[in-house]
Amino acid sequence: MKRVNYMFIFLLITFFSCNNIPKEIINTPLYKDVISHYEHTDINREKKDAALFLFKNMDQKYSILDTQIDSILTFIADSIEKKEVLISRKELIAASKQKSFKTSSPEIIIDYSVIKSNDLISHIDITYNSWKQLSEKSDANFKDYCEFILPYRIKNEPAFELQTEYFHDKLHSFSDTLARTDSIVPAISNLIKSLRFRVDNGLSKHYPNLFSAKQVFTLKSAPVCDDFAISLSIALRSIGIPATYDYLPQWGNHHSVGHSWLAIKWQHKWYGFDAVDGTFVNQLFHNDNIPKIFRQTYSLSKGKNKIDVTSEYRDISDLQVTIDEKLFSRDMQPAVAIFNKKRGFRVVDYGRKERTSLIFKNLGRNVIYFIGGLENDKFTPLTNPVFLDSLGHTNYLIPNWNTTGEYTLERKHPLTRGYTSVISRRKERWAKSISESWIEVSNNNFITVDTLIAFRNYNSYKENNYQTNTEKPYKAVRISSLSSKEANIATLKFFSREQNLLTGQIIHNLEKGFNPEKLFDSDMLTATRQSSSEKIAFVGLRFNPPQFISSISVHTRNDGNHIIPGDNYELMVYNSGWQSLGLKTADKQELNYVDVPSSGLYWLKNLSQGKEELPFVFDSNKNQFWPGQ
Repeated sequence: MKRVNYMFIFLLITFFSCNNIPKEIINTPLYKDVISHYEHTDINREKKDAALFLFKNMDQKYSILDTQIDSILTFIADSIEKKEVLISRKELIAASKQKSFKTSSPEIIIDYSVIKSNDLISHIDITYNSWKQLSEKSDANFKDYCEFILPYRIKNEPAFELQTEYFHDKLHSFSDTLARTDSIVPAISNLIKSLRFRVDNGLSKHYPNLFSAKQVFTLKSAPVCDDFAISLSIALRSIGIPATYDYLPQWGNHHSVGHSWLAIKWQHKWYGFDAVDGTFVNQLFHNDNIPKIFRQTYSLSKGKNKIDVTSEYRDISDLQVTIDEKLFSRDMQPAVAIFNKKRGFRVVDYGRKERTSLIFKNLGRNVIYFIGGLENDKFTPLTNPVFLDSLGHTNYLIPNWNTTGEYTLERKHPLTRGYTSVISRRKERWAKSISESWIEVSNNNFITVDTLIAFRNYNSYKENNYQTNTEKPYKAVRISSLSSKEANIATLKFFSREQNLLTGQIIHNLEKGFNPEKLFDSDMLTATRQSSSEKIAFVGLRFNPPQFISSISVHTRNDGNHIIPGDNYELMVYNSGWQSLGLKTADKQELNYVDVPSSGLYWLKNLSQGKEELPFVFDSNKNQFWPGQ
């Protein structure tokens, strides 16, 4: 009798498990072959349950494939694999131009229509056995295995040819290392560093879709951080490590993008790593301007394959905002958004409505939010913006027209945008980069020199002018720096006594590819770095005849987001929509506005050029302030 009851329960579980799997999958040879393979022995019961988990969630899994592009990448990757050589960006782009004149439209390839039964069985066997071998060290349970080791894909990267065996063989020695180590952070960081990945955003227009995991590992280069985080996740899963990718859909203080990175679970804790340089990121995000962070899952939760993990990386608060019910239509979905010039309102999360309030959970602090409703993919703000400060206090940014004042503006976009941004830190280095450089002149090929300017503790992103008024003419002038120092210069100008721009023959000792002519093109967005095989690197001009130098203008490499003389600007304030506070043409590297209302949210628009613009507030000293800068 007991045996009959167990058999009945087993059949009941099997019945309901199959009922959770879409009929279109049950009817495929893939499903029938794989389930049949694991059907008949107790040893394979967990593997069968794993297979059912995959099939239950497989109906919405697909690859986005451009056949021509993928064939090029696959061909290059295979060639590199055989020759064991790296390929340059120039070669990758050249290869893309060899495809036919008109690229075919990308295809959506449904997983269950192309994955081979033997490949999926091999994948399950390899990941299951790897998990078992490492589980004593990783403490990963069967639920962890199903969600973060077993799945063969992360997003919509090409995955119709499973590469599990390839990665398992490639990382087999690393799995042995993990079995012996008690420190997961340095082990993963060192692995990533050893792979020598490099991001090349410029590739995106030639290769717009996600690369496959194997292509990333072989090419060592890809357009976006997603490519690297995904490929590392797939690779680490092959040796039994729970891995996925965590991501933020939009920085709170960036004009365009979000970010993603590798996340692994080890002994009941999650660890985040930059997928290119291996930096351990868990603590770095604490003060950053991040609204939301999500973790990619294979299974669906509330209709989505992601979970909210913002609280694992930074301080959070809930936000409840009162709205005018008349503005909230019955078809609206409560939504919270970030605003920037390029994307407009970018929704970062959804909430719920309770009577006259919209409620949002677990929002990152130190961020400016717009609260509203989403309807037909259009976001409509329903209140003035809200600043959720670093202590979790809610500050409504409502312009006060009873208290106006005079304000000086120096930028339209922050110079920095958070502690984790490599780009931000690089911009800071640009501003300081000519410290310890000097400008010297000579009449005998620099055998003897006179020093006109010695830069000390330089820290400026603006163009700066220096009066020199030389007492005699010189045949040559140059800016010099130690080759060990990173001197990034955008423009270098020399002026005569009559204030005419001096020209001459360019002299330099820079390494090939550093383009010294960029210093003299008067374009502040082109720059060169002084790098030389010699101890001193220099760039300058030789004059014929010799010239008096009355002044020198120098501009370090910069992002062009400061105030530019001659450009037209418009200052806006948000008050139930963006309202203009006036147009101005800059006559110097700052703008002065009077009668500006206090306590609002502002947006400085450059009407002449540029695309990076972000709203800001004024601090207590009337300085522009971007949260998280």
